[in-house]
Amino acid sequence: MPRNPHRIAAVAAALVLAALSSLHLVWLRSPWPLTSRERFLETVVGQTDPSSGPSPWMTLAVACLLAVAAWLVLAGAGFVRGLLPHRVLNAMTWILAAVLLLRGAAGLVLSGVIGQGPAAFRFWDLVLYSPLTLALGTVAALVTRAPAGRPQRRAGPPDAYRGP
Repeated sequence: MPRNPHRIAAVAAALVLAALSSLHLVWLRSPWPLTSRERFLETVVGQTDPSSGPSPWMTLAVACLLAVAAWLVLAGAGFVRGLLPHRVLNAMTWILAAVLLLRGAAGLVLSGVIGQGPAAFRFWDLVLYSPLTLALGTVAALVTRAPAGRPQRRAGPPDAYRGP
């Protein structure tokens, strides 16, 4: 196994991302854990108009992207094969980190400072959605700092010159 000090955090983040992906698949058919679609839209989506909720295709796309995000974090930490060149995998993981960190920060500003959206959504955005997204983005950024597949440099003086 490659050396990566963030492996435990990467596994935890990948499990959370996979669970969120599964939850989005559940939401294709059910507003679980809430009792109605209207309450779901108000609490999870931040909308009060039922016609402005996400389409099933958008929900499925988010589920797929979350599954890819889980794979990226695991690949970045060296748990699964990258299937992509190291530079591409690292760039995709940096993009993932940036998107998650931006979403987390924007949620704190929009829900906490500006007060945008229904009260139930603002509460959960400040208590759960944004902090969790910031934590996941941080882990994604950390696994790019010591990526799997790249040889680790040893500390110390360079090898002695061996002439021809």
